[in-house]
Amino acid sequence: MMKLLILTVWIHLPLLLILAGISFGIAQWILERYGFGKPFKVAFLLLSLVLTAGMLYGILRYCGIILFPNDNSGSWNWFDSSYRDDGFRHIARCGSVFAGIAAAVILHCKKAIAD
Repeated sequence: MMKLLILTVWIHLPLLLILAGISFGIAQWILERYGFGKPFKVAFLLLSLVLTAGMLYGILRYCGIILFPNDNSGSWNWFDSSYRDDGFRHIARCGSVFAGIAAAVILHCKKAIAD
């Protein structure tokens, strides 16, 4: 758990913010160019389902519900990789992309209501 905290604060958080910003920018560009039509709604729903499945897998993996035979499951092993690292990576990456896209959709809907 110590490894997750250190890596998240120093390395992963800035990279996850960049990933969320890029996904926000791409989604916002698509929304401004094509609007919130039926093709975008279908693509958004499918992508949301995939990202939600990735986050769900990450949560189950992080909690130890999904384990593989070669996983390092020792709770005393503070600095070695374990199944929790794999789960956290899925949660963080899928969550940051989902947050960026959702923020762009919410911003677009607020602008549409204001106009």
